[in-house]
This record gives sequence, C-alpha cells and structure tokens, in this order.
Amino acid sequence: MQFTKTNLLKLRKLPSHIGTIDRHFVKFYVSYVNYVVANMNKFIRNNFLAICITLSVIFAFSKKTTIFQQDKPQTPANVIVQVNQETNQVFQKHWKNQDIENTKFILIQDSVTIGEATLSYTLKDFGKDQPNGAIPSLSSNFTQKISQKNYHYSENSTVITPLNTPRYAHALSIISSSQSNDGTDFLSLQHEPKSYLFVGRNSTEQEKEIHRVTEKGNLEDEIWTKIRMNPDALPQGEFEMIPSLGYWNKTHESPNAQEVKAELKSEEGNPKLKIYSLDYPEIKRKLDITFGVNPPYRIYKFEETIEGKKIIANSKLISLNSQK
Repeated sequence: MQFTKTNLLKLRKLPSHIGTIDRHFVKFYVSYVNYVVANMNKFIRNNFLAICITLSVIFAFSKKTTIFQQDKPQTPANVIVQVNQETNQVFQKHWKNQDIENTKFILIQDSVTIGEATLSYTLKDFGKDQPNGAIPSLSSNFTQKISQKNYHYSENSTVITPLNTPRYAHALSIISSSQSNDGTDFLSLQHEPKSYLFVGRNSTEQEKEIHRVTEKGNLEDEIWTKIRMNPDALPQGEFEMIPSLGYWNKTHESPNAQEVKAELKSEEGNPKLKIYSLDYPEIKRKLDITFGVNPPYRIYKFEETIEGKKIIANSKLISLNSQK
C-alpha cells in the first residue's frame, strides 16, 4: 500500500474538515515516509550482498561460532618434528654398546629424605613374535620406595617406546604396579586399532577392571623415554594427556585424559639443563623433569606435586654398563 495522503487519513481516521496546519503536516509526513521507503528500497537493492554478509557475521557472533570464539585447540602448540632413532647416528653411538643405564635418586619431602628411586634404560626388541618382526624400542623402568612412619609405598613402571617415532607415535606398552598400606594395584596399557585399552586390578575392587579410552593421545609415561630420544619433539602448549599409570594406581581411579599445560624451558642460571613441565589444573598435579640439553639427554632431577605436597628427586648416582 502506498503511503498517500488519502490512505494515511483513512488509517488515522482523520476528519475531512481538519485544519490547514494538520493538512500541511500530513502532507509533509506522507512525503517524508515515501522518501524514506524509496531510498531504503534503493539501498537494499544496491547493497543486498553486503547486508546478507553483515547479518551472517552478527548471527555467527551471537552463536559464538566464529574462529575467534572457538575453544582452545586440543593439540600441542609447537610444531613437532619426529626423528627415526633407528638411523640417528648420535643416538646409536651412545646406545649401541650400552647394556643398561641406571640413575638413582634420593626422594625428599619437606627437607626430609623419605625414600629412593631408580630410573633405568635399555634398548629392546619389542614383539619378536609379531608377523612383521620385532620393533626396536627404548625401554625405561622406574622403581621407587617411600617409607614414612605410617605410610609405606613402592612402585614399578615399565614403558616401551619405539625408536621409529614417525611410524609409531606413542609407547607400545606400559605396565605399572604399586603396593601401599591400601593393598596392591596394577594397570597396563594395550593398543587397539583406534583406542587404548587399560587392563588392571586395584586394591579397592576384587574384580578385573577394564577401561577403554576411545581416542589415542599423549601419554605422560612415554615422556621419560621421549626425553632421552628427542626432547625437542615433546608436546607443548595446552592439550589433553593421560597422566601416569602410577598416579591412577595411587588414586584407585580409571585412567582418563586430563587438560594439561606443557612447557619446555631452560633452567634459570644453568644453560646446560632444561626443564619439561606438566601442569594438570583439574587434578591439582604438577611434574617437572630436569635433563641435559645435549645427547644423551640424561635426567638429573624431577619434582612431583600433588595437591600442594611436593616430592623432590635428586640424582645420586648414574651408573653405566657398556658391555652388551
């Protein structure tokens, strides 16, 4: 309907004998409305595409679906360059004649010695009975014993990580067992085509417990071997990681991925050492591992903090057996 004087009068039900001033006002008002409508139609026709884009952007922002409003990516922030240690001459030079390497640590809490730990490394052919043959791997074994007045705890964990990390992104096998005042706990990691399978038994349940993680991802346990192979490839930034099986044994819970902030930095005042830090805000746990900047990247210290309680492990002795 056109905004004419007659139609506007009908809509407003104005009497035909309205005064001259009212008639002039109506005439001006009708002219103004027609002018605005005509120019608006012209503007929309000439800028239809721009208007559609603008409305789409406004709608996207209202729904928080723009790239600027997305959640933080669940992938490491650094660009990881994997190296096949099977052909890395620097790595092979150290390990080819090496039978086993042991590092002993003194465990300290609140300036009091509470126990000892041992971290051992050796090369191992994993899965000799596999159809495609054995997989050359670096195996780590971690043991610790803590003895306090009313608390005794021991742990043993073994991790097997392939040397060919471009082909095998994660550890092939992780086994962890612990014994404490509560009883004995056991967890192992097995690979399935698209998932991890955790099989274990804890001291609070007599039945066998199986927990399946639907997606493969970063594992804290494999950090200990990956540092010795190629620390520059350690994941950094904010992403998800499955904490160590030893931690899950302590808590008697099923393993699951946790948000973590990972950082690799030089130790303050000592350029010959680096620190790799893992901070899990949800479970209030932090792990710092200090190691040498040059091959073979020996680990000299680590600190674990759980809910404000810190255990510091300083290396006491590094022993090498160079005869195979």
